[in-house]
Amino acid sequence: MKIIDNSLPVVFQDHVKEILLGDCFPWYYLPDLTGGYRTDIQSRPAFGHDFVIHGNFNSDYAQLMDPIINAVESATNKKFSKILNARTFLQMPLSSKVIGKNAVDTFHVDDEQDHFVILYYVLDSDGQTVLSDRIYNPGDPVMMNVTEEYKIVKKVKPKQGRILFFNGNTFHTALQPKQNVRCVLNINVI
Repeated sequence: MKIIDNSLPVVFQDHVKEILLGDCFPWYYLPDLTGGYRTDIQSRPAFGHDFVIHGNFNSDYAQLMDPIINAVESATNKKFSKILNARTFLQMPLSSKVIGKNAVDTFHVDDEQDHFVILYYVLDSDGQTVLSDRIYNPGDPVMMNVTEEYKIVKKVKPKQGRILFFNGNTFHTALQPKQNVRCVLNINVI
């Protein structure tokens, strides 16, 4: 796991923020941010946009990822050969009436195959990313059952321009924002 701050020029950070939070970016409604196909979803709505789906480019905005990926390659001395999936999420602050007592979304891994996760924080916000001690093994469900025990290894606060890089087999999630809009780019690479 590596936190990378100040590796991208502020002018680029502002450019990404202006595009994603501007009035022309095509966001799509998600009834639950991490629920996917589960029947016990938490019903925490958000908006999403897919740049890359299963290795296929799906968006005219995909070039926004290039400087972010380059910054991670430079900071980690890794060279990635493929983008598996890439998307952005926009979460609105929700009241405790909606999210209940537990502000933690479902722990999950983004993909079953070996990969790395690059999270880019578009703006300062609450809604920390939470990494657990639980590691995905082939054949495991990609989402943890809400009753499973885990330890929190790290919480990372969203800060404009910050990049969080970690092994994709780490079960992770986010705290639901209560004060501010939370916007991230989530890029899965090999």
